[in-house]
Amino acid sequence: MVVRVGVIGAGVWGAHHMNAARQLEEVGLVKLVSMAASSQGTVDRVTSEYNISGYTDYREMIQKENLDTVTIVTPDHLHREMTIYAIKHGLHVLVEKPMDVSVEGCKEMIEAAENSGVLLEVDFHKRFDPYVLRMKQLIKQGRIGDPQYAYAYMEDRIDIPAGTKWASESSPFWFLGTHKVDLLRFVLGDEVESVFARGHEGKLKGMGIDTLDSTVVMIEFSRGTTATINVCWILPESFETPVNQGIRIIGTEGALEVDTQDRGFRLWGEKKPETHNLFAHFALQTARGRKIESGYYVDGVLDFFQNVHFLKKGGSLSDMDWEAIPSGFDGLKATEIAFAVEESLKKGEIIRL
Repeated sequence: MVVRVGVIGAGVWGAHHMNAARQLEEVGLVKLVSMAASSQGTVDRVTSEYNISGYTDYREMIQKENLDTVTIVTPDHLHREMTIYAIKHGLHVLVEKPMDVSVEGCKEMIEAAENSGVLLEVDFHKRFDPYVLRMKQLIKQGRIGDPQYAYAYMEDRIDIPAGTKWASESSPFWFLGTHKVDLLRFVLGDEVESVFARGHEGKLKGMGIDTLDSTVVMIEFSRGTTATINVCWILPESFETPVNQGIRIIGTEGALEVDTQDRGFRLWGEKKPETHNLFAHFALQTARGRKIESGYYVDGVLDFFQNVHFLKKGGSLSDMDWEAIPSGFDGLKATEIAFAVEESLKKGEIIRL
């Protein structure tokens, strides 16, 4: 029983989704059937590369291709419309984060999935980092006692916002912080009660990009843990990797710390040094010419397809381990927190959720 997959969006991340589907196609679980993108040139290029059908209208793809699922890898403001359309046609959906740019949109997406009885997941892929999973296990086992405070950071090189068309419509917290707040909710198994935020601007606005450079957020969780999240996207282009990130948690009986970027692999060549995080993404080609991608960039997508395969075989949503699944509820929480951060930045006050 094969899961028929369509992918909406064909940028860098869309390619990860298509490659993940193609990998499971090799073992008979999935068939990558089709893709959709707004540009005919993109459709022509991708359909030629993957030997699949393609559309410039995702609705036409959903209507014609008898799909079981779609993954949505498009700009944030398109997520709600595409997700609800797919769900109303009975399809399971994996959507990139943030789930939507409004709380109301997230709620509509969740309600549509519940009414249709389909699976809705959000690609919070950092949950699939084995170091993060081990951190969650150790906290759950009580190895560090009661977590008292946490510190998480994620910092992008400036060429990332400078090289996009959409940076002015986003911010460091929407783009990076939603990853980190989801990660803290996940490893702590706790919910956010309040946020207080401060932002800095200047560098990007001087380049004609109307958005913040960095944001610092203090968070209080319901069981008393406090956390600080620092995010920016103005690291210099000379920095050795596009992203720098890590997490530290201090408890009553111990501490945990992971540099989730520097895993000890470095390259020195003619240009600047590079730090390669092979836990995020690693691609190779087998002796039979089969391309394999691994790492948490694709592991969450692979897991989603396997979940859909379980459901297609007759499994039930109620039988799934929802603690392990980045669900629509998790997407809603990240969006609620992002809006609370925006409100705190504007008012200079603590915002309670």
